[in-house]
Amino acid sequence: MKITLKNIGIVENSTIELNGLTVIVGRNNSGKTTVGKTLYSVVESVSNIEERIRNDSIQVSLEKLQETKKLFGMSFRSILRYQASFKNEFLKNYFSMGIGHVVINTHINEFIGETVNALENFDAFDERQSNLKQLAFEIHDLKRYLETSFDADRKTVCDVLKKLLVDLRSLDMRTYMLTAVGTKLAVEFFGQIQPAANPDVESEIEISAEGNPCCRLFISKNKVLQEKKTFLEKLPYDNALFLDNAYAFDEPPYGTQHRYIEDESTIFNENRVLTHANDTKFYLGSMLRRNNLEKTLNEAKYRAIKEKINEIVPGSFDIADNEHYYVNRGVRLKAGNLATGSKFFAILKTFLESGMITENTLLVLDEPEAHLHPEWQNIFVALVALLVKDVGCHVLLTTHSPNFMMAVDACMRKYKITGKTNFYKASFNENGLVRYDCVNEDLDVIYQDFVQYLSEMKVVRDSYLNGESV
Repeated sequence: MKITLKNIGIVENSTIELNGLTVIVGRNNSGKTTVGKTLYSVVESVSNIEERIRNDSIQVSLEKLQETKKLFGMSFRSILRYQASFKNEFLKNYFSMGIGHVVINTHINEFIGETVNALENFDAFDERQSNLKQLAFEIHDLKRYLETSFDADRKTVCDVLKKLLVDLRSLDMRTYMLTAVGTKLAVEFFGQIQPAANPDVESEIEISAEGNPCCRLFISKNKVLQEKKTFLEKLPYDNALFLDNAYAFDEPPYGTQHRYIEDESTIFNENRVLTHANDTKFYLGSMLRRNNLEKTLNEAKYRAIKEKINEIVPGSFDIADNEHYYVNRGVRLKAGNLATGSKFFAILKTFLESGMITENTLLVLDEPEAHLHPEWQNIFVALVALLVKDVGCHVLLTTHSPNFMMAVDACMRKYKITGKTNFYKASFNENGLVRYDCVNEDLDVIYQDFVQYLSEMKVVRDSYLNGESV
């Protein structure tokens, strides 16, 4: 698979190939993370798309149903605790405090349509439909509201729900996917998908698999355009994981995050879009709750890889009282108290045991060496090589560590994945933007860059050892 970025973040125009293990090496602030964020945003946004549409439709509908109840007068809303008095089941459920449970377990379009029909045909003073007539005689304000304002408020509510029903029925898969990708990109790039120094430039994202184009996105004013030449077909991945946060176990499984989108022109619920860091927290919580049979099957499938992880974290993980725990030899330790370096291994172990990482997974590892001693860096790289060789997943890895780079260079040969490994070096163009150059045939350019800065410090060190000034 190949991805081409044109004016995305600080990347001017570069193509990256993913065929197993792809390594991007560069200095700080050289845009190494940009490819990972872009790929992750696209893949994650459209994975399980049908389920996402259903969940978003339910969530949006539930919020709208709750909002419309507030459009009725206060005197009417104050007696909603008597909703059992409604004879019509749809009205009874609509005014119920437990409407969420009803909506989730009902065909949402049918529920909204029947509720509108029931509201339009509801006669507040018909004792066959409710006992509001009796309540109205006991509550003067209610009687006055039903006689003067109820009909107008009911019409407003029905109009809102009818529009919602039209939106649900006309929801277009393509529009939804492009909106989802655009929203995810905006969240990942904090609203600045395009170069901050030149936000008016034309930007594109292109993805192809086996020579066939499967994604082409045009971006203007930091938004994905919904025009005809923009397209998004099936991608070669079922899911994507982006790991750069060793502290995901430190917080409760379900986090919150800031939003950067204000566009309300779509039914797509942007408030359900998580950052990649919060996606990780969410997945860790849901994965640990999977059943034991599923864990056992995946344990057998990835035994060799788990043996490598068990060199660092031999125990297991579970959740109790909304806390992550690491259990080893009968001792329960809050996972947040693990050594920081151990946590990266722990996260991978959890995903492997739950079957989250398969041959159709894109795994983005952003500078994983940051918290690892060189010994553990070597073990981690061996683990990554096994993921590519035995599982068959694609890994996009960024680094600026000479030891980590050497470990990749060695392990790709040891585990015979040289033909599935690509190296890219980030370099700055004259305009300050970045390009990625493939250096598969000359890895020395990467080592030379590292040696330059090691040599500079060696000169300084030697000068002081020799009593010389620099």
